[in-house]
Amino acid sequence: MSSERLMELHADRAIWGLDELEETELTVALASSASDYDMSWELAAGLAAYALLDEIEPAPEHLIEKLREDANEYFASQHDSDAKRTPILISKPAPARPEALKPARSPASMLGWYLAAAALVLVSWLGWDRFGGALEPSAERVALLTSSGAIQVEWQAGPSERRGDPEGDVVWSSLEQRGFMRFRGLPANDPGQFQYQLWIFDDERSDPQPIDGGVFDISDAGIETLVPIDAKLHVSNAVTFAVTIEPPGGVVVSKQEHIVTLAKP
Repeated sequence: MSSERLMELHADRAIWGLDELEETELTVALASSASDYDMSWELAAGLAAYALLDEIEPAPEHLIEKLREDANEYFASQHDSDAKRTPILISKPAPARPEALKPARSPASMLGWYLAAAALVLVSWLGWDRFGGALEPSAERVALLTSSGAIQVEWQAGPSERRGDPEGDVVWSSLEQRGFMRFRGLPANDPGQFQYQLWIFDDERSDPQPIDGGVFDISDAGIETLVPIDAKLHVSNAVTFAVTIEPPGGVVVSKQEHIVTLAKP
């Protein structure tokens, strides 16, 4: 069977399903070249179909139970297999040749992985929340860093004597109007006494007042804190990010008496 026909059958089976004759044709082909088959076809099609559902219904209980049984059986067999192996101590492993690290893959198998990658792109485009959960802030920050036009600038100590020893950075995208701040070394605060507030200076605004970027708290100066930016107005061109100490709840206009840290692109 030609590789093109094998690819066609793989794709049809993953997306639409095969009739009896096509299933037989594929079974015979796989029996003669089993290594060509790749489950990523089904994975890709499943992800794509799942993402396009308007309403996601929970899986039937009998299916969930079957998956549990299969998983337990699989890991039990792996454990038994590992227990039977004789440990071998190798003091200086011989370096593998580069070509040995790249196993050959057939076109049909490779295309399956391409489809899986395409499905992941589709998931990103539609939004991970379609799959029952949002990305963690740290993962969102990393994704934002790779987006077009995003900037990353490091914090510098501000003039206030209450600044501590701030480290970290700001990641901001004017295109997406969102961003994140990372802090370490900024003194912990009691929210009942004062809070930190971000200010974004935009050189394309006629109003000289900076844009409120939201209030936040630091619970421990010794650990890294990740804070989403909550810009109250549209930011066209951020030229400075500044963090001040303000009363609980923040202020509309800051006197900027205590600027604890600054970041300039």
